[in-house]
Amino acid sequence: LNEYAEESKEMQSMTKEEYLASLRRRSSGFSRGVSRYRGVA
Repeated sequence: LNEYAEESKEMQSMTKEEYLASLRRRSSGFSRGVSRYRGVA
C-alpha cells in the first residue's frame, strides 16, 4: 500500500501515458536506461 501511494503521488505530476511509459521503461529496460529512476528500486 505504501508503494502504491508513492506511485500515485508520482502519477499526479505526469499524464497517464507518460506514467505507463515510465512503468514499461522500468520493467523492460531496467539495466539499460534508468536515468530518472536510479536508486529508487
